[in-house]
Amino acid sequence: MIVTWALPSPAEDALEVLIAGEWTRFPAWSVKQYSTASYMSPFIHHATVRGLLANTSYEYRISSSSSSSSSSSELSSYVMRTPDDSYPLTVAVLGDHGQTPYSEETIEALGMHQPRPQVTFLVGDLSYADGQGERWDSWESIVEPTFSEMPLLALPGNHEIENAVGEAFEGYRRRYPAPEVASEIVGPGTFAEDTYDNNLTYDYGSSFYSFSVGRAKFLALNTYAEAGEGSRQRAWLERELSCVDRSVTPWVIVGMHAPWYSTNEKHRPELATSRHRNSLEPVLSAAGVSLVLSGHVHAYERSHAVCLDRVGEGPTYVTIGDGGNREALYDAWPYHNDEPWSAFRNGTKYGFGTIEFYNDSVAAWRWLPNEVRGPRDEIFVENRLEPCDEDASLPEIDDCEMDVVAAVEARRSGAREDDDDDDDFVVKKGNIVLAKQVVLAVIIVLALAVSVTAFATLRAAYFDTSDHQHAFLFGATRAAFHVGALELDTFVPDHHRQQEEDPHSPSDHHENKDDATAVLV
Repeated sequence: MIVTWALPSPAEDALEVLIAGEWTRFPAWSVKQYSTASYMSPFIHHATVRGLLANTSYEYRISSSSSSSSSSSELSSYVMRTPDDSYPLTVAVLGDHGQTPYSEETIEALGMHQPRPQVTFLVGDLSYADGQGERWDSWESIVEPTFSEMPLLALPGNHEIENAVGEAFEGYRRRYPAPEVASEIVGPGTFAEDTYDNNLTYDYGSSFYSFSVGRAKFLALNTYAEAGEGSRQRAWLERELSCVDRSVTPWVIVGMHAPWYSTNEKHRPELATSRHRNSLEPVLSAAGVSLVLSGHVHAYERSHAVCLDRVGEGPTYVTIGDGGNREALYDAWPYHNDEPWSAFRNGTKYGFGTIEFYNDSVAAWRWLPNEVRGPRDEIFVENRLEPCDEDASLPEIDDCEMDVVAAVEARRSGAREDDDDDDDFVVKKGNIVLAKQVVLAVIIVLALAVSVTAFATLRAAYFDTSDHQHAFLFGATRAAFHVGALELDTFVPDHHRQQEEDPHSPSDHHENKDDATAVLV
């Protein structure tokens, strides 16, 4: 477990945990600041705690010492409870949180939820800092009461990119270390905010990683890092899915920021999401994945089990981007929902979700709007142990204990060789196509010579990309101390504007297309 805290000045800080009646010291392994053109961060500390028992409460505190004094502040004393390794197991899921009054309502409801979640999985777009570093500090002040006692796991969204003010993902990378498979690789690149087209390099580190909670294995992916054939992200994912021991972690859950299945009019089409799905959905279809979680679209939607657009098998896809951020909710649905895989959707309420694992075979997914007592959408999820695509297969991994980087690079080399073979085939095929085109051109010229009229039709497709900019602690609790006033974002939600303009607009629009197995409250 990693514990992260922030202080305004450097010191020889350490984390102290009360274990078996004695304070055990865990020195910070990283104490760093980072800066942008207009911001200097506090000193961010990370310490790794080992030797803790499952399902046990521990008191911990931050101790600071300098050359002149040594002290342990009572203000930094907390109680955390480690996750259980048995059933039932509850995991909270949150997306697109931000820092508005709605964000506060969501985190307060999550913190009070019973049964108490043992961890929270935040599927991207954390603080909505968007290059304003102090907003990372203010967001952490909002979530500290909850995440100083409950482990938080997160993945990056588009609002974490922030490449306009410094290195891509810098605030996220500096503050939220993951159980990294290797040291991060970060390179220069661009991100087009209007089309969501990116060529960013961000591999390993907190970009994509896996973690286990009890008997469930979670895979965190990065929509905005390279994921195509030959990429590190895809090679890593193939290896993780091939090597997972289903006798130890029978459940496999995948998280990413941008949803692959969505009927909302917002955030589509987007190039990064399309490339991510086109490359990685076939990989997931070759493994037994039960749930795929995402945010990005500021609404709630759940699918039926679906595999490569085929309904009835495969994972259940959930979009839960209703955490409370300043960009408001997207109650923007086509009038008729013709997608057979879409089961339930709502764009008027903020909230979060939970997964409650009962045993190795059955779990329950629940959507919990802030203003509703109990779940609004609830469904039992069957554990998927087999591929949903009988024609798909994962690569055979000879040595799952092999160094991850070496294994990934070997896999990438193999993929590049396959691409070279494909290129040779394309060249040969291209020569044949070229010959056919020459013959066809001659025929066309002859036809035009005797033709007196020609007719052509042009069809153009317009995609609305006029949306405004859209704009983590693994097994970690956060004890962040910040100076300054906290200012919340204020806005008029889009759906409130819609109701003012259209008195016939429903105040609570949702659509359910579920089958008899769903229990809706």
